[in-house]
Amino acid sequence: MTVLLLLKLELRRFAQRLTREDVLAALKLAVITAVVLPLLPNRTFGSPPWDAFNP
Repeated sequence: MTVLLLLKLELRRFAQRLTREDVLAALKLAVITAVVLPLLPNRTFGSPPWDAFNP
């Protein structure tokens, strides 16, 4: 909470610079993530030591 209050002015300036297109792009990304992520398998990809990526 303290950090948010400390950054209040910067966050307000950031929010005022956002356009409608920015908000729609973020919403599209969220929807795509919500649809695609559950369809991915719950396992790692590759062999050790490259098996660190598990979506």
